[in-house]
Amino acid sequence: MSLKIYVAGEDYSKYLNAETLVMNDDLDSINTCNFEMDIPINKIPVIGQQVLIVDSNGSHYNGSIEEVVDEEKYGNGNWFECRVECVDNNKIANRRTIAAVYEGKRAGLIVKELWEEKLKEEGVELGTIEDGPTITKAVFNYITVEQALDEICDITGYIWYIDYDKKLYFYSRGTNLAPFSLTDDTDNFNTLQRRRTREDYRNKQYTRGGKSTTNPLTVTFEDLDNSQRSFTLPHELARQPEIYLNGVQQSVGVRDVDSDRDFYWQKNNRNINQDLNGPTLGEGDVVEITYVGYFPIMTVATLDNSINQRRDVESGTGIYEAVEDDRSIDQLEQSEEKTLGLLRKHGKIPNVINFTTDRPGLRAGQLIPIRLSRYGLDDRFLIRNVEAFDINGQFVRYQVEVLDGQSLGGWKKFFKDLVRKGQQFNIAENEVVTYLRIFEDEVACKDNFSISVDVPESRVGYAQIGFSEIA
Repeated sequence: MSLKIYVAGEDYSKYLNAETLVMNDDLDSINTCNFEMDIPINKIPVIGQQVLIVDSNGSHYNGSIEEVVDEEKYGNGNWFECRVECVDNNKIANRRTIAAVYEGKRAGLIVKELWEEKLKEEGVELGTIEDGPTITKAVFNYITVEQALDEICDITGYIWYIDYDKKLYFYSRGTNLAPFSLTDDTDNFNTLQRRRTREDYRNKQYTRGGKSTTNPLTVTFEDLDNSQRSFTLPHELARQPEIYLNGVQQSVGVRDVDSDRDFYWQKNNRNINQDLNGPTLGEGDVVEITYVGYFPIMTVATLDNSINQRRDVESGTGIYEAVEDDRSIDQLEQSEEKTLGLLRKHGKIPNVINFTTDRPGLRAGQLIPIRLSRYGLDDRFLIRNVEAFDINGQFVRYQVEVLDGQSLGGWKKFFKDLVRKGQQFNIAENEVVTYLRIFEDEVACKDNFSISVDVPESRVGYAQIGFSEIA
């Protein structure tokens, strides 16, 4: 069976321009498909129609039309050159938004509830949904279902997708195995290339986060100047402080908001100010301030063995430094974990393997075993990208890029380690969801009214033009 393209169930294969078909599946993104056709005007595809691509090796793509660009051909208005762009069924999750809070639930249960509330009515069915770890709190504040699923997967190391049969899947990447492997004895790939690169390599990692809060701190000001009414703290204030003057607790208000208080503070500011009408402070007075402040988060970690290896090969220091900015980090532990994770991921020069195959079934995110003695390869590799294209309009060939996981102790171990037993997961813990609901009803109004129309004066002796009277 040669290559077939079906649009809304109708065979469009005869309209396909050979070697214009390109399908792309990139890690953690929506799969796309593009092709060109010469087509009569009454056959131009419609946005949203389903597209199915198959050949003798099986099904290669199933999605819907996202964009159509057509241009008149031959100048007779009957035939058009048509470029079609399709997206896979993951796009369905991008069309719906969610505003919800989930507390103390397994990740898989949250996925099922997202499906029940938003995806079920779009015709999506449930496939394999693993329980996953418990998420302490997840706040989704009017984001797409796709973004919500992505956030769950980011912190759990799981993967989600809606397959060509419109079934939703959610399971550990460590169990997401490719349908076949590459070995010395198999004949399922055409060409194979190994690439090693220092791209993204680092052995010293800095991570600059946002702000975190200190433990309660106490600062004491003694032997005061007679004119002193301002007190500067070592950290910016995170919340209202407690202030004592000579052991007596003082009233505290927000600067430029409150009045008639003894002292004033302001969030993200280091200064405490005494009220101008307060007593003059001097020698012998003691001001004691207990507060919680902010401090900037910055962590650094190094891989000494990797530095030594690079120094032996390249001379110099052997140090490769990288800085990661993530202002969403508000806990020191988060910053430490991200720093170590980046070093695990990029602290070794990896093998990047590219190969071609005519067998369908490979998807980005799968783990494919490669055991090829002539290349010295024996590991599970993570599929990062799958690009497919037609060969002379007859069949589909795949160009596949995979990454090794040696620096992580193997991809399977890496993904298992992401879900450590007893770890708490939070998604946007400090956000508040505000629900707005619009109530609609029909109201009928009835009244009697009359319409008067000004008629130009036509009687002699009455009409006026400007300031002149017509007699």
